Amino acid sequence: MTSHPAITMDQHDPDEARIAHFEKEENFRWITSLLATTSPVELDQLVPESTQEAVYSLAEFAEIAHGSIDPNWVINDENRMFLGDAGFPLEQYPTLTGKVEGSIEPIELIKVFHGGRGQLQGFCALRMQPRSPAHAICNNESPPAAYRPQIILAFSGTSNPTLALYDIHAALVPYKSSFQQKSKANLRVHSGFQLVYQAIKPLAFDALREAIRRLNVAHGHDVYDLIITAHSLGAAVSYLALLDLLHNAMSMEGSNEQVPRISKACNITIAVFGAPRLGNSALANHFKETAKEWRHRSEKDEPLTEWSIIGHMDGVPSLPPLSLGYIHFCTNPFYSFGGRLYIIPPSEAKHTHFKVKPPEDSRVIHSRERERAEEDRWKRKTDGKGLRGYVAALGKRSIFTRK
Repeated sequence: MTSHPAITMDQHDPDEARIAHFEKEENFRWITSLLATTSPVELDQLVPESTQEAVYSLAEFAEIAHGSIDPNWVINDENRMFLGDAGFPLEQYPTLTGKVEGSIEPIELIKVFHGGRGQLQGFCALRMQPRSPAHAICNNESPPAAYRPQIILAFSGTSNPTLALYDIHAALVPYKSSFQQKSKANLRVHSGFQLVYQAIKPLAFDALREAIRRLNVAHGHDVYDLIITAHSLGAAVSYLALLDLLHNAMSMEGSNEQVPRISKACNITIAVFGAPRLGNSALANHFKETAKEWRHRSEKDEPLTEWSIIGHMDGVPSLPPLSLGYIHFCTNPFYSFGGRLYIIPPSEAKHTHFKVKPPEDSRVIHSRERERAEEDRWKRKTDGKGLRGYVAALGKRSIFTRK
């Protein structure tokens, strides 16, 4: 079995290329000082490097889903060829712009869509020959000669004042699935998140259905990995979409025509960054039970992978507060600090702020120093707003921004 050729980034060490950009973006850090609870447990256990590589790879797709960016232009092959060069905004995005023998990975954009409430942006794309996995490969395991095709379904976070209004519309209301849940009337969800999801759901599922169709035409089979990824508000939308997809896939009463029927051979990965709390404990438990049932019915090695990442000093995961009856879905999230991911013990999953004990690792220390220098350079170039600041600097009429 042959391994993949190395993906290189011009003038960068590949081991340091996947920096957690979501740590540097605007993320309501001031909220942390008001609402975040700090765990008494100091984190010192690193996520395996293979897992971190896979997580940061998917973070790139979540980043370019942001409503201020036009995925049509970013994913274009010719544009990605130069956007990854030194000094350009995607130079630290090796999945999107990394080159193997001078060529980037071909990515087929299926559709960009915008929901009817707040114009939440999302997109669906196909990676027929992905160069990075949808789930972790063991550190002692050689990568396969070829990864399975991947369908990417990505959602933006809060990108305009209207969506921010839905964020603060935080009443706990009955959960409205695409399927009847008469026996589980105690399921409660954030009202604003549910409204935004219901408005974008038909568009997102139409795009997903088209991606599945094209994949079947190209390969003649339905073996693929489905990846759902997003940041902040989009993370909440992602969980609601995943619940509908799982309900439909396991429905004993026939499928719902409004929801795509995903293949039983499909591996699913949900990778969310800065996810807010979505609903009450009953809804969180319902998600866990549904995910457990999907894993039980599947004979695959990785039927459902859940990665939820909390960025250091990110205020969004602290919302809505625990005092309002909200809880996070994920009970084993990761904490991003200094360009590395740390494992949060399940007993501490209710907290969103942690003290970290970095390992005595010269590479980690060097990576942090390099990250600080890179961050200073970006602040000078983008007024401290990262990729989106670069976009804004290009002007409102730029083809890089969505019209």
